[in-house]
Amino acid sequence: MNAIRKRIMLGVWILILLLVGFLYILIERAAPLHVMGQTVYEGLGDHQVLIEVINEGYTGITVSAVTVNGGGSPLKAKLGISHSSQLVLGQLKHADIEFVGLEQARIQPRTDENRYKLNYGLRIVHTAPVVSIEIHYSYLGLKRSIVYEVL
Repeated sequence: MNAIRKRIMLGVWILILLLVGFLYILIERAAPLHVMGQTVYEGLGDHQVLIEVINEGYTGITVSAVTVNGGGSPLKAKLGISHSSQLVLGQLKHADIEFVGLEQARIQPRTDENRYKLNYGLRIVHTAPVVSIEIHYSYLGLKRSIVYEVL
């Protein structure tokens, strides 16, 4: 009886380890933050880029930092939130869009209920033309980053 119990416990531990390993790989490989488009403004005394971002993950994303052109710090980086159908993309000022600090709000996952109501974007202001944007964020407790090449 004792040998059967040991085999069952060994099998349970193996299943637990496989499950934990599978979940770790699933989370580690997840890249939920995507850039969907851009608008570039130049000639206003500085260079501004607005990019639309979406979260295709399961939980909220917190953007911790934005760097431009291979690691430089922008003059300003703000998270834009629209609670209406108005896209953040293409808008410097709009009554339905609120721009907040990067870590002041989370980018919520896109669901069927909020697909057309909740939109997010990043506004980056820099002294030189922006050719690339690196977004550093946290998802499920893991630090991640994506690089977007401005067209």
